[in-house]
Amino acid sequence: MTTTFCVIQLVSVFNLDEGNFANAYFVCFIALFYTILFLITYISHTLIPQKVELLLEETYPEYKMI
Repeated sequence: MTTTFCVIQLVSVFNLDEGNFANAYFVCFIALFYTILFLITYISHTLIPQKVELLLEETYPEYKMI
């Protein structure tokens, strides 16, 4: 459900009036914002959970003993 909402919001941003996209700075800001948002989401929801055991063992060596 959340993914569908995000896609709808993304499409609605790109269906804005043509006047908003006349400014190159605005377009660059939107592109940078969505790129950073995607990277943060990917790292926090995919990479970190995959490596949780390894990261815990590296950070806290006593974790292995339990």
